[in-house]
Amino acid sequence: MGYDAVIEQVKSTPEEYLEEISNYISFIRYRSEKKNSEIDEFNSLCAESQKWAKSVGMTEADIQAAKKEWRAEKRRA
Repeated sequence: MGYDAVIEQVKSTPEEYLEEISNYISFIRYRSEKKNSEIDEFNSLCAESQKWAKSVGMTEADIQAAKKEWRAEKRRA
């Protein structure tokens, strides 16, 4: 359903339901903004981690070895 169709439905909705519709729209907007915020935070943490790894001289091979060790520990647990 397109934007215009949704607007037409809202216009024809009885007034007693408008507050509930408004609450749904606010919730959807909030969830979308929160999701974007979480993605931005994740990307920031990834960049920070990469910067730290580079500063201490870690290589791709070191990271692969760490993943392998972590997975092995997880299997043993």
